Amino acid sequence: AWAELEDWVRRTVRYGGGRVYIVTGPVLEDGLPVLETPKATHQVRIPTRFFKVLADLDGPEPKGIAFLMENGLNDHPVISYAVPIDSVERLTGIDFFAAVDDAVEDRIEAQRDPKVWYHEGDPFFGEMEPIPPPLPRGMFNTVQAKHHIGNVATICGTVVSTRRTAKANALYLNMDRMHPHQDFYVTVWDHNGPNFSYDPETYLQDRKVCVTGKITVYDGIPRISVNNESEIMLWEEVEH
Repeated sequence: AWAELEDWVRRTVRYGGGRVYIVTGPVLEDGLPVLETPKATHQVRIPTRFFKVLADLDGPEPKGIAFLMENGLNDHPVISYAVPIDSVERLTGIDFFAAVDDAVEDRIEAQRDPKVWYHEGDPFFGEMEPIPPPLPRGMFNTVQAKHHIGNVATICGTVVSTRRTAKANALYLNMDRMHPHQDFYVTVWDHNGPNFSYDPETYLQDRKVCVTGKITVYDGIPRISVNNESEIMLWEEVEH
């Protein structure tokens, strides 16, 4: 996951074309485990968390964001670990942008919006953060789908792209992440098209939905094949 974060940063700099200030480091705190090394003269503490802080101070709208990750398994998309810079400052005691105008500093350090860091040309442009758990009973986000393979479940997320293929006679709804990086997708076979009162290719684009069905796997990616529109519910209906 840390390598994915490094790639995310490189992409925002490359496709944004501007200068970004980046600070990376460990979260040092009391009680950290110590690296046991024979004949060591100094103790080396092992951080349990690491941070990366970014600030764009040259763009038309200065912006900031930070990421906080565990020193271990991080199996969600990178943007799920985004936090305000303020929160990293509280953890570390570091004042990252003390020389910046106070009003600008306060504004960028309170921000947590990954979307503004994407730019045209980025192959991940348009991806959305998975709905954070817990979801309503019996519902799961797109990252959790892999834990329910073989079972009937309800998976919720945002339809970020659609793809129709004549070869497979199917419509694919990619949720939260763009093809081919998606953690989960929905298949609507062409012969089930008449079971919809709307065109799912256009109507569901950019909508947050919940899909119910048996989760199977194709090419290592969990998916649900839906038969009719009753198996797809809009998120706003779930919330109410």
